[in-house]
Amino acid sequence: MLTIRKEQMEILAAASGRHFENRLLAELEILFPEETARISEHADGRENLRRFIRQGFDRAASYGIENEDDYTVFVALMLFNRRPDLNDGRQRAELLTWSRVLLERPTTPGHVKMALIEYRLQQMAPGNPKAAQLCAIINTLRKRF
Repeated sequence: MLTIRKEQMEILAAASGRHFENRLLAELEILFPEETARISEHADGRENLRRFIRQGFDRAASYGIENEDDYTVFVALMLFNRRPDLNDGRQRAELLTWSRVLLERPTTPGHVKMALIEYRLQQMAPGNPKAAQLCAIINTLRKRF
């Protein structure tokens, strides 16, 4: 019988996490070229983007989000919220500010929170080009992860 020690499991988990992070980083650079370039333009370059992604994972986890595919969407929401064309506070509020109320519900499971956010964006999409664009990005990520 094969026995895997705790230390070996931790090494495998870390390698799997790095692989996921690398895939997400590459995908985000395609979907958000301007935003990722702005994050990467500082002294540490791409490492800043990796830190941004890890911070996104930590924030997602603090809201009870546990699935990798939901992590990808959460980080995409964070990046989308940094878009320069959303600098108008009204546009930002219309698009994502309301999501905080959903995310901060302590009794709602993380995957349900993300489903509710996606549903609301889909409802907004016909009359809101930014919401439609964000829905298309989320659909792309869902297909690839």
